[in-house]
Amino acid sequence: MNRRYSRPITDYLYRKAAANNIPIELTFELTPVCNMNCKMCYVRKSKAEQEAEGQLLNADQWKSIAKEAAELGTVYILLTGGEVFTRPDLPQILKDLNELGMVVGINTNGTLINEETIKWLTDHRPNRVNITVYGSSDETYSRLCRNPEGYTQMKHAVSLLKENDIEVRLKASITPYNVNDMKGIIDFAKSENLSLELTTYMFPPLRKDQSHIGINEGRLDAVSAARNLHSSIVHQYGKEAAKNNYLNSLKSIEERKSPAVKQKTGDKMQCQAGKTSFWITWKGDVLTCGMIPSKRNNLFEKPLSEAIESSRSEASEITLPIKCANCEIKEICKPCAAVVYTETGTYSDVPEYQCIYAHEKVKNMRSILNLEMEEKNEE
Repeated sequence: MNRRYSRPITDYLYRKAAANNIPIELTFELTPVCNMNCKMCYVRKSKAEQEAEGQLLNADQWKSIAKEAAELGTVYILLTGGEVFTRPDLPQILKDLNELGMVVGINTNGTLINEETIKWLTDHRPNRVNITVYGSSDETYSRLCRNPEGYTQMKHAVSLLKENDIEVRLKASITPYNVNDMKGIIDFAKSENLSLELTTYMFPPLRKDQSHIGINEGRLDAVSAARNLHSSIVHQYGKEAAKNNYLNSLKSIEERKSPAVKQKTGDKMQCQAGKTSFWITWKGDVLTCGMIPSKRNNLFEKPLSEAIESSRSEASEITLPIKCANCEIKEICKPCAAVVYTETGTYSDVPEYQCIYAHEKVKNMRSILNLEMEEKNEE
C-alpha cells in the first residue's frame, strides 16, 4: 500500500469515496509544537504553551484512531503539525500506520531531518515528504522563522531524502519577510528538480487566536499577494505557459457574462473537506477543515465514525455568500468555506481580502495578455 500511486488510480479512489461517503483521507495533526516560530503560522505553540493547554494524543491513541479509520475505508493519512519531527515517538507512529497499510504523507519544515532521522525514516518509509521552504538563505529563515540555520538544515534534509529515494515535494508560503527571496526559492526548487507549490495567500490564524478574524499580521496585503503570485508563476513556468494558463482561466469570465438566472442562494462547499477528507487535531477534535475551529466532535466523547458523520452534517449545511455565487470571476476566485469563515467570522459575508486578491489576479492576467498583443503589433 505504501508504493507510489499513479494519478488515475488516486483520482478513481477519490471519486468512489465521494460517491459512497467514505473518509478516504485523514490529516493527523500530531502536535502544535514547532522548533521554528514563523510569523504567519495559524497553529504554532511552544512546548510550554502546549502542555498548559493539554496533552498530546500518544502513539497508541493515534494507532487506535487509524485502526477505526481503516475500517471506515481510509487509505491516505497526512501527518502534520506544528512540526511532526519534534515528537520522539514519530518512528512508532509511522511504523503503526505502515503496518495498517495506510499511504502516509508527512508535512514538515525539514530542519530536523538528519543522518540519524533518515535511518528510521527509510525503515518506516512514508509515501511522500512535503517540505515547506521559507527562503533560499539562512538570513531569510532567521528573519521569518527565527531559525538562523534553517535553510542549511532544510537543504541538507532534501539531499538526504533524495539520496534515500523518498519522494519529496516542496511548498512555499510567501510573506512580507521572504517576498524578496521568492525567486530564490523557485530557483532552489528548479536546481533540485523538484515540484514546488507556492502560495501568497495566508489564512487568518483563528485556530490560534479567535480574535484574529480577517487578520494575519504575517501576510502581504491583498494586492501585493496577487501581484507576487503572478510574478511567481511567470518565473516558475515561463511567460508563454503563464499566458496559455491565463487564457483558459479567463474563458470562465466570458462564459459567465452571458445572460443567466441569478442564484438566490450561495454555493455549497466545493472541496472534499467534510465529505471524503477530515482533520483530527492534537487534542482529538475532528474538524471539517484544519483552518476552521470546532470543538463539537471530540474523540474522547464519541467514536470516530460518529464524529465524522457529525462533521459531514455540519459541512453539508454550510452555504457561502450569494454575492460570491453570482460573481463573474467566481471560477478564478474559488472562494472556499475556510477563506470565507476565517476572513469574516461567518459563512455569509463576502471576504474582502480574498475579493481584492482575486480581482487583482484577474487584472494581472489581463495585463500580461494585453502586453503580448502590444508586442505583436510592434513587430
